[in-house]
Amino acid sequence: MKNKEYRIEVSNRENIFDPMGESARHDMVDLGIKGVKSVKVSQIYRIEAGSSPAEIDLLCGKLLADPVTQRYLTAAAGKKTGPKSKYIVEVWLKPGVTDAVGESVMKAGKDMGISGLLNINTGLKYYISGNTELTAEKINTICSRLLANSVIQTYTIS
Repeated sequence: MKNKEYRIEVSNRENIFDPMGESARHDMVDLGIKGVKSVKVSQIYRIEAGSSPAEIDLLCGKLLADPVTQRYLTAAAGKKTGPKSKYIVEVWLKPGVTDAVGESVMKAGKDMGISGLLNINTGLKYYISGNTELTAEKINTICSRLLANSVIQTYTIS
C-alpha cells in the first residue's frame, strides 16, 4: 500500500467540559488579553503510514480517543475540522525534537498489529473565539507567550 498522510483530531464531545480549553482561556485573561470568549482544545496527530484507512480507524477508536467522552475526525492534510471559531492555532514540535507521545502511539499501534506506521507527530489545536477586541496581534501574543515554547515548538494561525 502506498504511504499516505492522515490527520487525526481528537476532541471532547459537545456535552463534555473542556478543562484544557478553559484553563487556556483563564491564562489569556491573566495575560491581559481582552475579547476572548471561548477556547476549545483538541489533540492532533499527523500519521505517515502505509496502513489502510480501516487500520487507522482502529488506531483512533481503540487507542487515541475515549469513546465515551471524546470523538475523533480523520481528514486529508489541509482539510479543516472542528468547531467554527475566529482563530485556529496549531502547535507542533519542531523537527528533531523527540515526540515521546508520537513514539508511544507508534509502539502501541504496532503492538495492536497495525502495520505500515512510519511516523507519528502530535500537537495541540486551539479554537479561539472572541469579540472585535480579539485581534491577530493579540493572537500572536497569546501564541508566543502561552501556547508555544519557541525553543521546541512551532505554531500556525488560521
